[in-house]
Amino acid sequence: MPRRRLGNKPVLTLDGTDIACLLNFTPPERSREEVDVTCLEDDAEEYLDADPPNEGILKFEAAWEPGDTNSELLDALFDEVDPDDREGAFTIKWSMFTPLVTDAFSGRILKLSPAQVEKKTLIKRSVEIRLTTKVTRTVAT
Repeated sequence: MPRRRLGNKPVLTLDGTDIACLLNFTPPERSREEVDVTCLEDDAEEYLDADPPNEGILKFEAAWEPGDTNSELLDALFDEVDPDDREGAFTIKWSMFTPLVTDAFSGRILKLSPAQVEKKTLIKRSVEIRLTTKVTRTVAT
């Protein structure tokens, strides 16, 4: 089991480039729909699991530097004209753990929401990503 280290923040990467420090996040909720297969003569309702499962939406708040090349990569992905090019390969490096833990997944950005800007604080924004693959966790050895 990885041990927690203080002072290190999780870092989000897009296609191998570090783009943001995560300030907080909500893990995606995974779900699976049910299909009603009840027949007229059945005494009770019957259901089957539907496939594929919904991998959910990852929500997070990240430090943002408007105009910075790496910070703007999320905007570039969101603004892609061709819908097939709007999917990115994301990794979260959980730097607070020893050994290093990483979560990798693919997804599409659904929302980029700038937060209120206040003096003497980080500029932040909220991001929502629809996962298009399962999260793959790796623990460094």
